[in-house]
Amino acid sequence: MPPLRKGVLMQPLVQTHDIAVGFGGRQVLSHVAITINPGEIVTIVGPNGSGKSTLLRLIAGAVKPDHGQVVRRPGLRIGYVPQKLQLDPTLPMTVRRFLDLPRRCDDATALAALEEAGVSPARRRQADVRPVRRSVSTCLAGACPAQPT
Repeated sequence: MPPLRKGVLMQPLVQTHDIAVGFGGRQVLSHVAITINPGEIVTIVGPNGSGKSTLLRLIAGAVKPDHGQVVRRPGLRIGYVPQKLQLDPTLPMTVRRFLDLPRRCDDATALAALEEAGVSPARRRQADVRPVRRSVSTCLAGACPAQPT
């Protein structure tokens, strides 16, 4: 049964039911069930290749399960910052433009996110994001502008 908060039944943010995911004939996740409730802090721990990133991508909706079901609270928005960012090296992009992926944000919000992430003004003006695309701070700054609903 979902937890109560001040006598009100809380709907989970995310629930997975009997999830299975495989890639190239290799089963990555099998019989996974997880419930994430509002206010919980969840830590996913395991060795390399155990399916941690796949589980998170599944919860975010970036991967579809081969079996089972993922239920997200209606209206829930999930941000996801990948471990490795794949950008086409022939596509030059400013760091500012990078922050508009996947949705546009205003200049004041973008500047505040870049400052908070410690991205220098010189890097913000680069005509090519490739030298900074692996920068965790730049990726996190890209995730910061999206305000939770």
